[in-house]
Amino acid sequence: MKKIILIFLLFTALTNIFAQNYAPGDNEYLFTPTAYTMPKGNSYFTDYELFLLNYTYAVTDRTHLGVFIPFPITTDLLKLLSFGVKQNYLKTDWIQSAVYASYTFDTAQLILGNSISIGNPSNGANLSAGITKFFKDSNGFGILLSFGYRFDPSENTSLIAEISQIFGGDNVQNFTSTFPGGLISVAFRIRSTHLSWDLGAFRPLDMEDSGIVAFPMLKVSYYFF
Repeated sequence: MKKIILIFLLFTALTNIFAQNYAPGDNEYLFTPTAYTMPKGNSYFTDYELFLLNYTYAVTDRTHLGVFIPFPITTDLLKLLSFGVKQNYLKTDWIQSAVYASYTFDTAQLILGNSISIGNPSNGANLSAGITKFFKDSNGFGILLSFGYRFDPSENTSLIAEISQIFGGDNVQNFTSTFPGGLISVAFRIRSTHLSWDLGAFRPLDMEDSGIVAFPMLKVSYYFF
C-alpha cells in the first residue's frame, strides 16, 4: 500500500503560482502541477478518492505552502505526511513558470521540480520536470517528466490529458521497484464557484496486457476565498 501512496505523492507533489482569474482546479491537472496559483490568503482542500488529502494555502500571490497526508486508516499511514512549497518566478501574457518542492518524512524523500504553463488555463499546455531523491535506506533517485494539455469547451468544464514518465538514476533497480514507470491519464473537469470535480482515468505505461483498460480516478477540490 505504501508504494501506491508514494506514486501519488510523486505525481501530485503539491502545486501552484501567480493568480490571475484563478478558478478552482487551475493549480494542477489530474496529477501534475501547473504554474497557476491563487491570490494571497486563499486556499484549497483536495480529496483524492476519499483517501489522499491535500490542503494548500497562498502565503502570497506567488507562494503556496501545503500539507499532504493519506487518510489515517492506520497509524502507519500518518508517517507519510508530506510538506510542500511552490514559488512563481515568471509571469507573462503567454507563459508562466514556478518551482516546487515537497518532502516526505517517513521515506526521507525530496522532490524538486519546475512547471511551465503556456497559453492560458482554459486552453494551453503544461510541461513539468523534476527530480526525486531518497535519503533513507536507499540511494535511489530519478527524473520525472510530464506533459499535458487542457481545453475548456465551456466556462465550467474542461478536458484534460497528460502523460508522465519516470527515468531511474543511481540505484535504478531500487528506484524502479518503488516507482515502476509512468502514467497516462485523462479527465473531465466540472467547476462551480468553489468546487472542482475531476472525473478521470489513468493507466500505468508499463502495465502488461491484462485486459484492464484504465483505473478510475475521482478528485474533488474546494476553493476557499
